Amino acid sequence: MGKVSKGISARRHAEAAFLIALESGKLEQWQADLEYIKHTLSIIELKALLQNPKIPFDNKASMLQDTLGEIQPLAMNLAQLLVLKSRLGIIDELVAEYNHLVDNYHGKEHAMVYTAIPIDDVIIEKIKSGITEMTGKEIILTTKIDPDIIGGMVIRIGDKVIDGSIRSKVQQLKRNLREHSFSS
Repeated sequence: MGKVSKGISARRHAEAAFLIALESGKLEQWQADLEYIKHTLSIIELKALLQNPKIPFDNKASMLQDTLGEIQPLAMNLAQLLVLKSRLGIIDELVAEYNHLVDNYHGKEHAMVYTAIPIDDVIIEKIKSGITEMTGKEIILTTKIDPDIIGGMVIRIGDKVIDGSIRSKVQQLKRNLREHSFSS
């Protein structure tokens, strides 16, 4: 399964789980169950057994039942489906996508800020405040160092990117120089 289809598959499974959780009023229970499934299925020995094509699915389903114990039945069905369809590799993305859907439902938005050097808490709070004002949502902000941007910052909010990096300004300048070559 390719990376794009893996991401799409994770998103679809997360959206289905979110809709079921929303209808049943169990957003947090699903969140806890999915985190537990993710944690449990990260055990290398268990994962190897569940991915072994020589082990019949009924045995794998019993292993899941024994290992995951008391998670709600529909969450167990999801875990079994992931094993049956050989999609254990999407569990991390599925859980992350589900958590984003829950956050979005509660009016929270994730934003990632990339800078060339670490920034202090005062600047982080100003950025967070500005994004909150722009989106109208509570912001969950993560910062990451990326020396390749040279200076400035790149902000990613969902599918939107605000690129105020020196790197992008240099690239734009190069494009402008190429487009407007001045011949004597």
